[in-house]
Amino acid sequence: MRRILTFIFSFLIAVGITIYSKNKNQIENTNRSPASQAEWKTFSKNNLNEVVTHQTTKEEYIKAKIPTPLQFSEDNHRQPSSLAPSSFLSRNNRKLMGNVDAKYADNDTKLEMINTVSPDWKELMGNDLMRFQSAETKIMVREDAPLIKLEDGKGRFVEQVTITFLMATGTTNSFKALVDSESGRILETWDKTIHEKIHEHREVFILPDVNESGIVTR
Repeated sequence: MRRILTFIFSFLIAVGITIYSKNKNQIENTNRSPASQAEWKTFSKNNLNEVVTHQTTKEEYIKAKIPTPLQFSEDNHRQPSSLAPSSFLSRNNRKLMGNVDAKYADNDTKLEMINTVSPDWKELMGNDLMRFQSAETKIMVREDAPLIKLEDGKGRFVEQVTITFLMATGTTNSFKALVDSESGRILETWDKTIHEKIHEHREVFILPDVNESGIVTR
């Protein structure tokens, strides 16, 4: 009898531990910020009108209604026309795009690069974009893919990103962009989407002009 009671007691303890662990994981997954999983960064201005950055919070992520980032897909749907068609060729762990020549997929083939990769490209881009915004505006950025753009037999390191503007009114604007990996200049934008219009009058969506930030929309 004692052995049976011991077995039942041990079984109940084991079941309790299992349920506790499962509930704990569910709570942690609920509280975990989707922004941190997606590696979003938020740019804003402080009281001194200086541009500062932080990891996007869960509240910012939800409020901005951030779209699902564009993914490379084998069926070639929903990809900007400038990207290389499937199957993608790569070099130095970066996808090739532009006027792609298969020979450049071989890392031993010489390819003249017109820029380098700066660890500060995202901060440079964020600072450039925030200069034209009010103190209440936030800009949220996610890295989608590192690329090499081929032009006239030369290569340029670029970053494909998703950029979301969160206005003080609650209005959000989002678009995709190619960014120079050295200077942080925006080279090209597409897929501009207005996700929510809170007020009757839309807040002005300001971007740097072409001369200063190299923005070209299509």
